[in-house]
Amino acid sequence: MPSLVLPPPFQRLFDTLTECVKVLRDTFPAPPTTDRPRFLFRGESRLYPTTHASLHRLLRDDRLSPEARCVIRDVTCATADMCFRYLAEHAAKVHGDAPPAYSEELAMAYMQHYGLPTNCIDFTASLDVAAAFASDGCDEGFGAIAVVAVKDERSPNMAGPSDALDGVPYLASLSRHPFGERARVQEAYGLFLMIQDEDLKSLPVAKRQDVTWFAFRLAPSDRCSYRGSTHLTDWSNDKGPAIFTKFIDACLLAEGGPGKIPDEAARWIAYRIPPVPRVPQEPTREPSGVLVQAPYTINELRGRGWRYDDSEVRENLRRRWSDAFPDDRSSIEGAIGYP
Repeated sequence: MPSLVLPPPFQRLFDTLTECVKVLRDTFPAPPTTDRPRFLFRGESRLYPTTHASLHRLLRDDRLSPEARCVIRDVTCATADMCFRYLAEHAAKVHGDAPPAYSEELAMAYMQHYGLPTNCIDFTASLDVAAAFASDGCDEGFGAIAVVAVKDERSPNMAGPSDALDGVPYLASLSRHPFGERARVQEAYGLFLMIQDEDLKSLPVAKRQDVTWFAFRLAPSDRCSYRGSTHLTDWSNDKGPAIFTKFIDACLLAEGGPGKIPDEAARWIAYRIPPVPRVPQEPTREPSGVLVQAPYTINELRGRGWRYDDSEVRENLRRRWSDAFPDDRSSIEGAIGYP
């Protein structure tokens, strides 16, 4: 087997993902309670030379026109603002006079989780979730896992109750908020980079952020071991994507919105967000008394005998949002076949 030379800041190359997870579990143990993790993890299915925030990658993507890049960035900001207002309103309805503190950075972390570009990088408090992402699509035979230490309250990357320290956000927890089952299952966090072009694999940045990188070979036995981990990465039981799609739709097409956007930008967005149609259930009343109308999940749609095709849903959203189809008013429910 050919040798692999690992550049800094990689600490070690493991022969298998299973061995990597075992050693990391012993070296970076979980705390006795789940209130606050001591370490966060990130899995990558290739040995990428850099790890930049998705907004940095977007703004330097020469395959897109400058106009399209700006439009995608603006849609992300507008959608994050709507998500923040949704979280705040929901908290006020459910918790009354003492709602939890939801930050604007939390809303932006949800944008990252659901596929829009931000200055945030996905992490998780679960090593198993990181390993599932590292094994998913690991076609080149090598992957990586990063570990970041969650420092104490005096340190700049503390994930406190307000997800901020002195107004400067570093970590945002997506697990403690009523938006997105997938984020809760994944124990998801967003690590914010305060300098847009920071590279988490740059040795100075890795030292400053206290990030340690490990590489692994994906052995045939790993493929068998992690074949059953897809429930940790897919969207089938998450209502969040359908709500998120509604946010984008409202930002663009509601009264006072900009309307349809360039096809290049519409296609980019439609093919990166989760392809989940918004099909509302009958209204129900929460224990707090609030009347809600939640969307169906993909698994719920399939259970009711409805046909679902993700490529058709994506193309449906593209046509709905693209100025290349000015007369197309496709439904946000997407391309589904009713039973």
